[in-house]
Amino acid sequence: MKLVSLLLFTLLCFGGMASAGVAASNTSGPPEPFLHMFRERFDGGVQEVLADSMVSHPKIVILQRSLRKKAGEYAKGDYADPDRRSSAAQKLRSQASRIAITYADLPRGGSITFRTQDPTLVRALHEWMAETVRYEQRVHHDGGPGQQTE
Repeated sequence: MKLVSLLLFTLLCFGGMASAGVAASNTSGPPEPFLHMFRERFDGGVQEVLADSMVSHPKIVILQRSLRKKAGEYAKGDYADPDRRSSAAQKLRSQASRIAITYADLPRGGSITFRTQDPTLVRALHEWMAETVRYEQRVHHDGGPGQQTE
């Protein structure tokens, strides 16, 4: 299985972790001890969220529960569109039934896998993942590629 690329970003707010969502609200606090990763695959992609070694087991269980819920939302077509202009998110919403979503617990977090045989949906997944990473970088000013200053 060939991985096309690896995109990494971190969220800075516990609120962003708790919902496994896109936007975090508190960027003035210390960095959150969770690593959010998107990996593009030839048949879709993978979203992983992992806790560092300082995170307690109860918080990891909360994270896993949140990710499991988020996987169900994706399966129903609930793809975040933080900039409210993404054609990729619109395509994923309208054709959600053609994307297989699976969730798996990991020892320190969880993994959501997106799979489809439709090349246009694979491209839309890759675009949506990249847009999500760019949005997080802008919001959190983390210095990663594509950072925009206000």
